[in-house]
Amino acid sequence: MRRPEDRIGIVSAGKSWADTLQALEDLGLDDAALQAQGIRLAKVGLLCPGDTAFFRDFAEGLHTVIVVEEKRDFLERQVAVGIVGTSVRTLVGKNDARGDRLFPVQGGMTSDMVAERLARVLLPLIALPERGVQRVRYLAQKTANRAATPRARAPNYCSGCPHNVSTLLAPGQVARGRPVATCSPR
Repeated sequence: MRRPEDRIGIVSAGKSWADTLQALEDLGLDDAALQAQGIRLAKVGLLCPGDTAFFRDFAEGLHTVIVVEEKRDFLERQVAVGIVGTSVRTLVGKNDARGDRLFPVQGGMTSDMVAERLARVLLPLIALPERGVQRVRYLAQKTANRAATPRARAPNYCSGCPHNVSTLLAPGQVARGRPVATCSPR
């Protein structure tokens, strides 16, 4: 529902849309709370080709638009083109308003991750219900308990790749590269 009082818009598609709805519920933002806080939602059903008129109409009257999507910023770039010339002053998605990473480019997202990141953007703009404040505290504690950096994934070939076995050595076979010249101290 579009209302003149709306100041914030959230756009998403596919699985990210489902995660966004769950995150909003976890933050205590049901339909009535969204309306009271001036938040408008848009679900994009078809990513390509992007409907510039849809994004322009959605963004009219808004100050901030948040794009929630997994992987690359495909939807965010289309939204950015569509909102040129509208009232929107801040577009956040892969990066927040300060340029810091918001939604990840690699890996998947969960509704908890979306809730945590949405709260980061929404807290300066709106008052979250007490349920949402509690959820943010819980998620911050949960995040602090995880390892600071994920373990690096070793590079490998896909299981069906024909090169998968071409780099393996036969039993007893030794592989060497060219020796590297080293400097010895004089």
